[in-house]
Amino acid sequence: GIRHTMSDGSVATYELRELKDRLCKLHGIKSNKDVLENKTKLFRRVVHLMVAGVDVSELFSAMVLAAAPDEPALKKLLYLYLCTYAKTHPDLALMTVNTLTVDCANEDPTIRRSALRSLCSIATQDLADYLVQPLQAGMRDRSALVRSVAVIGTWKLHRIQPELVEQTGLLEQVQTILQEETDPQVLTNAMAVVGKLDENHGMHNQAFVYALLNRLSEFSVWGMCTALQVIAKYQPSSEAEMFDIMNILEEPLASVNSAVLLAAAKVVLCITKNLPHVHHQVLQRIKTPLLTIATGGPPAAQYIALCHVYQLCVLQPVLLNQDFTRLFCRDTDPTYIKLKKMTVLVAIADEQNVYDIVSELNAYILDTKHVVAVAAVTAIGQIALRNFNATGIVERLLEYIVEGRNHVVSAAVVCVREVFRKYPGAVAGCTEELKSLDCHALDTVEAQAAGLWIMGEYSEHFDAVVDVLESYVEQLDHNLDPRLKCELLITTLKLFFTRIHHSTAAYYSASSKGPLTTQTPS
Repeated sequence: GIRHTMSDGSVATYELRELKDRLCKLHGIKSNKDVLENKTKLFRRVVHLMVAGVDVSELFSAMVLAAAPDEPALKKLLYLYLCTYAKTHPDLALMTVNTLTVDCANEDPTIRRSALRSLCSIATQDLADYLVQPLQAGMRDRSALVRSVAVIGTWKLHRIQPELVEQTGLLEQVQTILQEETDPQVLTNAMAVVGKLDENHGMHNQAFVYALLNRLSEFSVWGMCTALQVIAKYQPSSEAEMFDIMNILEEPLASVNSAVLLAAAKVVLCITKNLPHVHHQVLQRIKTPLLTIATGGPPAAQYIALCHVYQLCVLQPVLLNQDFTRLFCRDTDPTYIKLKKMTVLVAIADEQNVYDIVSELNAYILDTKHVVAVAAVTAIGQIALRNFNATGIVERLLEYIVEGRNHVVSAAVVCVREVFRKYPGAVAGCTEELKSLDCHALDTVEAQAAGLWIMGEYSEHFDAVVDVLESYVEQLDHNLDPRLKCELLITTLKLFFTRIHHSTAAYYSASSKGPLTTQTPS
C-alpha cells in the first residue's frame, strides 16, 4: 500500500516514485470498476499530498495519461491538480491549457463543462488568447451546462483583456444568447454578464421585459432576482401596463424567499414612483412582509431588510409609526442588528411614539456591550434634535452625565453639545447637572472637545472652568490631540472676552503653545 508517513524527504521521494510507477502501470488498461476505484484512490492521494504542501508536479504527465477520457470523476480530480500547478509552474501552464482544450471537445457534456470552467480559472494575460476558441465553441454547444459556463467565462476573460472580448465578437455572442436562449440558467448568466459589460444593452425594451415576466417561474432564485433587477429599470408606458406588471409580480411578492421578495418590492416601487397614491398603497402592501423578514428571518436577511425599511422610512417616516414596537431589540439579536434597529427607530420617531421609543432606547444603555450603549445614547440625542419639545428627552441626557458610566457619559456630552448648538435656550434649568461635568474623566477625544465647548459657551455656570483650561494647557507639550488643541484655543478665547481678569494667563499660554504652532494632520 501507499505510505501515509512523511517524516522526512526520503520517504516523500520514495512515495512519489511509487505513485508515479503505479499511475504509469494504469495507463492504457481497459477501464472497469476495480481499475476506476484504484485510479480514484491514487488521484485522491496525489491531491491530498498537493494540498498538504508536497510538490507533486513531477507526476504531471503520469496524471494526464492515467485519466481516461470517459471518466468524469477522475477528470475533476485531474483538473484540480492541473489548475493548481498551472498557476505556480509556468512551464506546466501551456501543457495544462492543451489538455483542457482537448477535453473541451469531449463527447461528455459534464467533462466539457468542467474543462472549460478549469480553463477559465487559470486564465492569465499570457494565456488569454487560448480561451477565445473554446469560449466561442462553448456558447454554440448543444448542452446548456457548457453554454452557461462559456457565458461566465466571457466575463472572466473581459477582466483580463477587455479588448480581446470586443475584437473576437464574444460579447455579441452573449447578446445573441440573451435574445434566443431557452434555458433559464444560461439566460440568467447572460443577463448578468451583459449587465456588467455593456452599458448600452437592450435588456430594458418592452419585448424583452415581457418575455422575462412570462418566464419568471422557470428561473432559480438567483435567476429570478437577476431578472427582477432588469425589470426594475423598465418604465411602463401607461398605467394599464404598470398594473399588468404588478399583477404578474403578486406571486414573487408573496415568496418565502427574502431575496425574491425584496427584488419584487423594488420593481413595484420603481414603476409606481411617479404616481404617489399608488406608490403609497404599494408601501402599505410590502410593509408587512418586510417587517416579517426584518424581525424573524436569519440575521443576514434581517439586516438587509432593515436597510430597506430604513430607506423607506426616510422617504415616508409615517409608514411604520404604528408598528415601531416590532423593531425593538431583543436580547438574542446580534450587535449589528441592534445598531440598525436603533437607526430605524430614530427615523420613525414622531410626537406620538417618541416617549415609548426613548424609553426603550434608555433600556439599551444598560447593555453589557459598550457599542450598543453608546449607540442608544446617540440615538436619543438624534431624537432630541428632531423632537426637542418631547418631554424628558434632554433631562435623560443630563441624567447620563451625572450618573452614567464613562462611555455613556462621553456619548451623552457629545449629544448635549449638539442639542445646545441647535437650541441655545435649552441650557436654562440644566445648570446643576452641568456643574458635575468633568472633562478629564471623559474617555474619548470627541467627548472632551464637546465638554470644553460647553464650558466655553456657558462659562458662567462653571466655577472651575479656568482651572480646567489651565490643566489642559499644561498638557500641550505632551502630544495633545489636535482636535482638543483647537477646541482649547477657541474656549480660552471665549473666556478671554468674558472673564478677562481670570483667563488672560490661560489664553496666552494656549495661543503660544497650541494649534497655531502645531501642524495638524490633513
